[in-house]
Amino acid sequence: MRVGKRILPLCALMLLAAVTGRAAELNLPSIFSDNMVLQRDRAVPVWGKGAPGEAITVSIAGKQFSGKADEQGNFRIAIGPFAAGGPYELTVAGSDSPRVFKNVMFGEVWLCGGQSNMEWTVANSKTGKEAIAGAGEYPMIRLFKAPRQPAVRPQTELQAAWQICSPETVGPFSGVGYFFGRELYRELKVPVGLILSCWSGTRIEPWTPLCGLKQLPELAALAEEVESRTGGTAAYAALTKKTEEIYTVWLQRYREAVARQDVPPAPPAFPKVFSTATRGTVAALYNGMIHPLAPYGIRGAIWYQGEANLGDGAAYYSKMEALVRGWREVFNNPDMSFYFAQLAPYDYKGDAFRLPVIWEVQQRFADTFPKAGMAVINDVGMLNDIHPKDKETVGRRLALLALKRDYGRTELAADCPAPDRIEFKGSVVEITGRHVQTWKTRDGKEPNWFELAGPDCVFHPAHVEMAGNKLLVSSDKVPEARQIRFAWNQLAEPNLTNEAGLPLGAFRAAQPVSAEELAEWVPEAGKYKMVFRCNMLAGDKNAAVAAKYDLDYSSALKGKVKRIGYLVRLEKTDGTGQYVWCAMDPFDTELRYMGVPTFSMGRKYQTFVTNLEVHSNVPGVKTGTFERGNIEFWCSNYTAPNVAKVPGASSETFDFGDAPAPVYKPGYGSMQVHNTAEKQTVFAYNRWVAGPDAEIGIGNAPTGNPDWTFSQYSKTLKSATLWVLAELE
Repeated sequence: MRVGKRILPLCALMLLAAVTGRAAELNLPSIFSDNMVLQRDRAVPVWGKGAPGEAITVSIAGKQFSGKADEQGNFRIAIGPFAAGGPYELTVAGSDSPRVFKNVMFGEVWLCGGQSNMEWTVANSKTGKEAIAGAGEYPMIRLFKAPRQPAVRPQTELQAAWQICSPETVGPFSGVGYFFGRELYRELKVPVGLILSCWSGTRIEPWTPLCGLKQLPELAALAEEVESRTGGTAAYAALTKKTEEIYTVWLQRYREAVARQDVPPAPPAFPKVFSTATRGTVAALYNGMIHPLAPYGIRGAIWYQGEANLGDGAAYYSKMEALVRGWREVFNNPDMSFYFAQLAPYDYKGDAFRLPVIWEVQQRFADTFPKAGMAVINDVGMLNDIHPKDKETVGRRLALLALKRDYGRTELAADCPAPDRIEFKGSVVEITGRHVQTWKTRDGKEPNWFELAGPDCVFHPAHVEMAGNKLLVSSDKVPEARQIRFAWNQLAEPNLTNEAGLPLGAFRAAQPVSAEELAEWVPEAGKYKMVFRCNMLAGDKNAAVAAKYDLDYSSALKGKVKRIGYLVRLEKTDGTGQYVWCAMDPFDTELRYMGVPTFSMGRKYQTFVTNLEVHSNVPGVKTGTFERGNIEFWCSNYTAPNVAKVPGASSETFDFGDAPAPVYKPGYGSMQVHNTAEKQTVFAYNRWVAGPDAEIGIGNAPTGNPDWTFSQYSKTLKSATLWVLAELE
């Protein structure tokens, strides 16, 4: 018995030592595993967790790199740079047993992200059977697939490991990702690591980190949503305090009701931001599926996503920008390349122009955002299937961009053609292409899907002549061409390519209106250029999301905005006409945000503007130049209280201090300019989704609400036209 009593404490001590030893073992994220590829030719981080203050050594290829864990035990040690090669053993050692990773290569590492078309597997691709059979030839391609796991807060770990490319491993992997990596390997002959993190049906917002959202003012509402559920932020503190106060009041009322033997009140709704994360929660997929990978060394990212954001229109640009800026920050890679696939044609039903607007946004992002590029794929779509099966072409085109821009293969034809210059010459529109020497068609026929419109804004199919890198576009029905568009329909599968077989993507353009022409309408607008023209009575339910302009010159205008102007012309059913011209200093830096404030713009303004100029033929409207005015631009509903605290504004009627709905979503809609010094509406364009029942007016409404809310004045109008104009530096 004595022996037993002495043995038990000894066993306990041994067990404690074992537990203590395990607790001190180094812990590295699963992105570090056997068979991994580390980015060549640059210092890359190795990170993890050990004991506080522990000395850490990383060894590979005969070299050692040292560091120390911080007070929480976290460490990050930069190793390299190393040239392409391997296999090596990577050893991470502390005071306890080292972690050893085998068959480690240095090569090229790319992150593959997006929704279902990135997730679409090699096995289900058009050439999948052949690709799987030949996968054994590429053991230097390594595959890492992140499991699906949304998270409310950034995670440090996920369960996955690197795999060697083989017929057994490649089938479930991304088709676009694999064909991209295979093309890189064939050309570069260095190891290629592909990190797949994607999820079908997902929007772009869940993949975007908070640090990206915070860089763009128009995404402030999304950033605030993420901060509200992130401990340590002011938004989190404010929301938790407010929630506690609400529940404290409710609990008191509950107890009082119980004491009276009365029916207790229902509990208040719990803030949605604190609910369990789903694949649709903003930043949730970044938290669970990207953050555990960062800051692993990568060359760049490829991206195939956007179907779920189809209704965003121009706002998709900002969301792409937030995603890329955020990823570059968390991967500590400000020069990270970002190449993406333009969405394929598909019959989404409904508005056939929603998809072309996204195409236009994607093209603009590729043209303007640093180190971004786009593969046009309008020749490999399937109109009745949102998942085109030809993933090999998509992957290869993305790889061509990387080979040319990142790896110096400048001789490759990698960039899809696009208009370089568009000139309106009477009945003919002459297009000079870039990334093209000689235009071709895939079927040997005349180029299709071109349309022209004249001053009446009615589009007609056009005839096209190809002459080297030029296109001459004309139509017998359009003697004076003012607008052109190409492939401007979700069903468009055009046949036009450059000499390398790369297709031309959708575009539209309009002839800029001359200063002289503007001066004929209103002399004060003579030095301005037209940005948009809108039939104010033509809106419908889709106009809540994206504006229905019949002229859009925004993509053709260059330069800094010096002044922004609005011209409204109303023709009444009795034949009388009214107009107002107002101009002001710009309240934003981009023209696209100063048009009709639809949901896709992602912005709302209840703000003062400076140097307001007003001219009108409507009796009672004060004309001249005023120090400042006020605008109310938003797509949502609004209420009468003077939340803007504008002197002289009413809290009882709708005028110029109104409160936009706290939730940003399509609603009644307000586009109003006010002369606050005179307590006067300059013009109002409300409820444009109602089309002919929109609420429109110049000056103060004679009865009811001064800003024409609920006025039904449009019933007296035969026509109503809005021009958005800009003076550019």
